[in-house]
Amino acid sequence: MKYFKYIIMSLVLVAAATSCSDRDVEFPWEPVDTSTKAFVQIMYMGPVTNVAANNIYKITLNNQVYENNGAAILSTYNGTPGGGTGLFYTVDAGDVNIKLWKSDTSDGAEVYNNKFHVEAGKYYSVVVHLFTLPPTVIERGELPVFITSSTVENSAVRFYNFMFEDETTPSTAKLQLRLQNTETKEYEPVGKPVGFGEATEWLTPTVIKTSYNSSGSQRRDLDVIYTDGSPLAYTNANGGTVAKFTDYWTLAIGRGYMWFLRGTRGTTTRPLAITQWTAN
Repeated sequence: MKYFKYIIMSLVLVAAATSCSDRDVEFPWEPVDTSTKAFVQIMYMGPVTNVAANNIYKITLNNQVYENNGAAILSTYNGTPGGGTGLFYTVDAGDVNIKLWKSDTSDGAEVYNNKFHVEAGKYYSVVVHLFTLPPTVIERGELPVFITSSTVENSAVRFYNFMFEDETTPSTAKLQLRLQNTETKEYEPVGKPVGFGEATEWLTPTVIKTSYNSSGSQRRDLDVIYTDGSPLAYTNANGGTVAKFTDYWTLAIGRGYMWFLRGTRGTTTRPLAITQWTAN
């Protein structure tokens, strides 16, 4: 038994010795020159049906190819790069050519070929909507920084208007985002009204913890109205008319979110909704 104990101790010491190494663990990376490079996220907010046939399988930015091992790299009403928050593609500042393919085969259909302009050192949302038009480019801007001596009680939200009247007609209306007051249950305007392809500034709604021993999150209900105060009516998937557009999302304390109003107001297959993209 005594020898068995020594054998076990020897094995432990050998394992400990072999697990140690004086070699540094290296990760391949390259520093980005912000004097010549810009940072972009590609968003897909066109008035299309939410089916796999409309997904994008290949993207090129200035002939740099981005693919996802045969899977879709960009699904409808979504963005890329995904897999984490705060991820961007880097491109040379200036005019950028963008191409999209709906198939992962070598002879797949190229459905989009256009260009956009970006400046060095800046971060952008590049929003593809109609395949016949250039993308809308919106600078991300600085996200709010929450500094407090106690628990942070806010998140950050930015509202983007990409509402279509039908499959080919962007809305010409300016729209006002409102959040429901959690105490009075009344909807209150936040941010400025925005037209198609525009976004509000970063907003900082209050988030009240629903669980004390947690990082903190809360459901926030919202609606969208016209600037004259009239409700935003739309056609739902069943063909009925919904008299007032409402939606809701859960916000986490300290997080930043991008809310895209997308879809069409007057068709059944592309009903209006808010897509939430986590910025940080």
